[in-house]
Amino acid sequence: MKLSDRKTLIGLLTLAIPFLAMLLLIGTNIRHLDHEEFRLGIEGSDPRDILRGHYMVFNYVWPEAAANSCVDGQSCCACLSGDGTNPSVSFSSCKALDAQKSCKGILDVKHSWNGRPWNGRYQPDESLRQYYIPEARAKELETMLRSNKERFKVGIVPQPGHGGQLKMMYVDGKPLPDFLSGH
Repeated sequence: MKLSDRKTLIGLLTLAIPFLAMLLLIGTNIRHLDHEEFRLGIEGSDPRDILRGHYMVFNYVWPEAAANSCVDGQSCCACLSGDGTNPSVSFSSCKALDAQKSCKGILDVKHSWNGRPWNGRYQPDESLRQYYIPEARAKELETMLRSNKERFKVGIVPQPGHGGQLKMMYVDGKPLPDFLSGH
């Protein structure tokens, strides 16, 4: 092999590395979003500031019948089970839920983040409480969320380690892009 052929091969391999890394990331994201999605109701987290940049910031509205056996000071998790479009939710210590096989998904939740309580309601990490909104429709969606005329939900896909990933926002049962195209 000539020196110029070797340089060409090394150059091609160097150019291929970013593309291979991008393909690996795409594959990982597809695999993570392939798990079961659970749709949970949401409401604006702060009536003065529902929009933060291009993100709608919200809190989860857990089902009324959500059982709670968490003890202060312990790590607490939400157990998601049942039908993904209308899941059952219960709260218990993360260790107890890890031992159960009835949970299809487990999310780490807390009573407060950064020392700010949520009136006794559990919420997941802030990254799971904000959703990207197209700038052109932001005010319209904020007004709709405030009015409580439409039902807003987000689809969350639980991940290993008690985390999750947001998949889609739904308005009256329709995926957000479909809802916006019809409005």
